[in-house]
Amino acid sequence: LAAAAVPLAMLGFGAGALASTALGGRRGDGKPYGTLVPATALTAAVLAALALWATSSVVAVVLVVLLGAAGFATNPVVIGEVVRVAGAGRALPMALATSAFQVGIALGSWAGGAALTSALNTQGPPLAGTALALLALVPLGLLAATHRKAAPGGPSAQGEQGEQAGQDLAIGHPADAHRVDPAPEPSARRR
Repeated sequence: LAAAAVPLAMLGFGAGALASTALGGRRGDGKPYGTLVPATALTAAVLAALALWATSSVVAVVLVVLLGAAGFATNPVVIGEVVRVAGAGRALPMALATSAFQVGIALGSWAGGAALTSALNTQGPPLAGTALALLALVPLGLLAATHRKAAPGGPSAQGEQGEQAGQDLAIGHPADAHRVDPAPEPSARRR
């Protein structure tokens, strides 16, 4: 990638990541694994394409934009699934999920650095990323199969639960607060 194209690639990566975070979150509300699995597979494909065909700056920038879009579609879905599974006691699981993202960033950076200094040279980091993304498809596939079997009420009921959890966070309800439901509406018939 030519030095002059690096800022354009970074801007494109950010734009792709921003757009896919919003779209991935919306799609993931109703179909979490229907979003996670294809986005992870697309991440692997884009990384493989970077290793094979990123010889021109134009191709490299386009692939980096696609990488941002594919990779960041998963983040809101993962957090949404953590909130859905954790229920009322979601503060610690959310912290753990965020920490897992950070550990993944650190390990991915280490793996990319090791791959860069290997005989693969500049093709090493995208190939290492391809391998890691393909490896991630194994537990995702197992979780998707388990999720389909255990889905009470179908996808729309799950989406409503996830939406409610997200709305609770958005309006500032503490994650572990015990809330009391408001009193029921008075009866329309008075005695």
